[in-house]
Amino acid sequence: MALRQSPGTLFTAYPLRGNKIALSDYGMPQRTEFTSLEWNVDAPVLRHLPRILAVVSGDLTLVGTLPINLDAASLRTEDWEKLADQAPSGLVGPTQLHVPVDAPEEEKLMSDSFYAAHFNFRQDMRYLLQAMLALLSRKAWFPEPPATH
Repeated sequence: MALRQSPGTLFTAYPLRGNKIALSDYGMPQRTEFTSLEWNVDAPVLRHLPRILAVVSGDLTLVGTLPINLDAASLRTEDWEKLADQAPSGLVGPTQLHVPVDAPEEEKLMSDSFYAAHFNFRQDMRYLLQAMLALLSRKAWFPEPPATH
């Protein structure tokens, strides 16, 4: 298991916006922030495995939109951007499964907004099946090294 970035640290912590709702200082309901751990390993399937704890705690659902931080959420001003907030944040979903990690944020947001406008139980079951198949793939366990020029 090859360590990424900082060989001395096993985990990196990231603040993300979850699905739990609390009242803001102004009395408005808003999603709360939680700390997500990420393993510093090369295998994508293992990197986000600690997020399963967020599913158990209720901060994430099993299937949903890509979890983001509060700063990124506050930058959403257009109606189509806010549409992504109408679906729960999840461990897996169309953005996590089909949009490259290095894709522009607008592409990820478009994917999440489309999912939010059309999500249903049947489609979520398909995403779960796709996630299970991805979990069993060679690419999940042995990522390709970055291309050198």
